[in-house]
Amino acid sequence: VDISRGFSVRGLAGPLNLAFGAEVRRESYGITAGEPDSYRDGGEANQFGGPGAIGAQVFPGFRPSNEVEASRYNSAGYIDLEGNLLRWLRFGAAGRGEKYSDFGSTVDGKLTVRVQPVRQLAIRGSASTGFRAPSLSQSYFSSTATNFLNLGAGLVPVESLTLPVSSAAAMVLGATALKPERSLNLAGGIVVTPATALEIEADYYHIAIDDRIVLSGNFTAAPIAELLAPFGANSARFFTNAIDTRTDGVDVSSSYRVAARGSDVLPRAAYNHSITDMVGAVATPPQLAAFSSVLFDRIERRRIECGQPHDSLRLGGSWGSKHFAVDVNESRYGEFFSLTLSPSDDQVYRAEWLTDLELSIHAHHYRFAVGAQNIFDAFPDRNSAVNSFNGIQTFPSQSPFGMNGRTLYARIRWEL
Repeated sequence: VDISRGFSVRGLAGPLNLAFGAEVRRESYGITAGEPDSYRDGGEANQFGGPGAIGAQVFPGFRPSNEVEASRYNSAGYIDLEGNLLRWLRFGAAGRGEKYSDFGSTVDGKLTVRVQPVRQLAIRGSASTGFRAPSLSQSYFSSTATNFLNLGAGLVPVESLTLPVSSAAAMVLGATALKPERSLNLAGGIVVTPATALEIEADYYHIAIDDRIVLSGNFTAAPIAELLAPFGANSARFFTNAIDTRTDGVDVSSSYRVAARGSDVLPRAAYNHSITDMVGAVATPPQLAAFSSVLFDRIERRRIECGQPHDSLRLGGSWGSKHFAVDVNESRYGEFFSLTLSPSDDQVYRAEWLTDLELSIHAHHYRFAVGAQNIFDAFPDRNSAVNSFNGIQTFPSQSPFGMNGRTLYARIRWEL
């Protein structure tokens, strides 16, 4: 239920908007066993004459031991006030309270301010706190899957068992019950409108997340592999509140609309730069340290801090008339890095440009369009020999624009 209404308040430069509401939600999650031949031992030998691997390749089916049913309830309420204290000053305040049947209660708030001294310039800012309870899947998911990891001797396939944190096996390795994530979010920016058709926006943001929920590294020590052999796995991992992170970023965007002779031209540009760092030490449980393993290894740290580009650029534009339209976008993804355990195997993947193009025709109630994504068939850099597992893993799996090259498409839409 959401209710909102504006009120005239004496002394304010405009109406005061009041909004409030409440919700009740029930969440459920379950896993059921799949086709038996997808997870059982078929009793056949592999190509070398030894015992064949158990289950389907890469992702064996869910076993009866993976079955689970879980649910929880959540209730929440909020109130939001926003209005112009002065003609050039707008202020907002909001609060939200939540109660989870499995993770307790929380109260969070948000403050916003917008200052517009002249029509061509606006300055805005916000501060808020956040709360995110672990999802049911993070608490109860379990499976066995093949991960390709560079553990210091090149890329190798690892059969990894993902354990629920409440399972006996996970607790033997030091897993503890998941806690909610808590965050602090700060943002500030400006909007400049030097001309009616031109708008430029720039924003800075800071996001601090404590007790961030992530997958641990894969624990591959020999004693752990021996424990997991009956499950068709040789490594294990689980979700954990292992790290605290800080993200700082800048967003800049602009657009300019030109109308002429029954058509519109809209050039646009956008740029993002963001960096995420882990802060503080990662404590390895003593149970896990006894197996000569760490909770969050270099592979997972690099996934968080440099596995994705720190910057991206979008340039594009569209032209449209009553019956025809053209849209073109040029995207630049910055460099990113390999996910490796040993620094000697590190690899830098260069920045890449991608071009998208779409042409459309509008006739009566129909719109026909043809287009191409990544029209020039760009690919990320190839993995080095040590990161490619005999040449099979040709491209980095974490590529921000995939590794499938050009995509051609056509579509038709009917409008009333």
